Amino acid sequence: MGKTADAEEYGLSIIKRMFLQQLPFVEDVFVALLAQAKGEPFHKLLSDLQQKLQDSVSETQ
Repeated sequence: MGKTADAEEYGLSIIKRMFLQQLPFVEDVFVALLAQAKGEPFHKLLSDLQQKLQDSVSETQ
């Protein structure tokens, strides 16, 4: 399977998951599920989440 086919397979699988779990169809959810599907380390995902939370707090102050 080529790189494009892999990307399409991930994308379709993630969209299906978002639909079945009634998750919002927004980029952040898709990117998070894609990272998980690709096997990114959990600590990296948590680090990214922490950074986004800190950024959002800074924007609201």
